Amino acid sequence: MTFRNGLQLEGVIGATDSAFTDRIEEVKGPGSMLYGRIEPGGFVNVVTRKPLPVAAYSLQQQFGSYGMFRTTADATGPLTSDGSLSYRLIGVNDMANTWVDYAGHENQAHDGSINYRPNDRFELNLNVEYYDKQFTDGNFFGSVPFIGADPAKLPRNFTVSGPSDRDIPQEITLPLIGFDWTYKFNDSWKINHRFHYMNQNEIQTGVGNWGFDESTGGHHPWLRLQHP
Repeated sequence: MTFRNGLQLEGVIGATDSAFTDRIEEVKGPGSMLYGRIEPGGFVNVVTRKPLPVAAYSLQQQFGSYGMFRTTADATGPLTSDGSLSYRLIGVNDMANTWVDYAGHENQAHDGSINYRPNDRFELNLNVEYYDKQFTDGNFFGSVPFIGADPAKLPRNFTVSGPSDRDIPQEITLPLIGFDWTYKFNDSWKINHRFHYMNQNEIQTGVGNWGFDESTGGHHPWLRLQHP
C-alpha cells in the first residue's frame, strides 16, 4: 500500500515521479494503525519535494540502454523578500525503447508548488502535478507463436507489432492537486489538515486473441502458423 504525503494512492500507476520525491518513509508499528485498516507490515509513504526559501536551480541529463533519454529541470526560491512565500517548478521528459521491437515509452511530468510560512507556527502548501505517459508494449510480446504443434524459434525481441504501432500508443494522463496546512500550538501539539484530488484517464490500444483451442489441450496460443 502506497501513500503520498500521508494520503493513500489507490489505483494509480506510477503516481509520483522520482524527480518529485524528497524521501520515502516506511511506516510500521502502532503509528501505522492511525491510517486505518492496512497490512500488518505497515505502509510506504512518499514525501514530495517542497519549495525552498533560498534560490536553487538544477538541470540533469541521463542516457542509458535502448535509447533511454531522461531530462529533469528543477527551480526553486523565494517569491518575497522575507522568504515567507516560495515556489518550486519541476519538469521531466523521459523516453526509452525496450529489448522488444517497437515497444517503448515517452513520458512527461510537471510539478508546481507554493509554500507560505509567515511565522514559525503556521505553514501552507499547494501542489499541482500533471503526468502524460505514452507507451507501446509490443502487443503481448510474452506470447510465442506456434508452427504446427511446436513453438516457433524466434529471437527474444520478436513481436507481432509493427512500426505503425508507435503512432497509436497507449496513454495515461493524470492531474493531481494537493493541499495542506499546519498550525503548531506549541512544541507538543499541532493541527494538520491535508487533501489531494486526482483523476486518472487511460486510453488502451492493442490487439489480442484469447480464444480456446481444443487442439492444444486448452492452451491459448494467439498466433498459429501452419506448414504449407
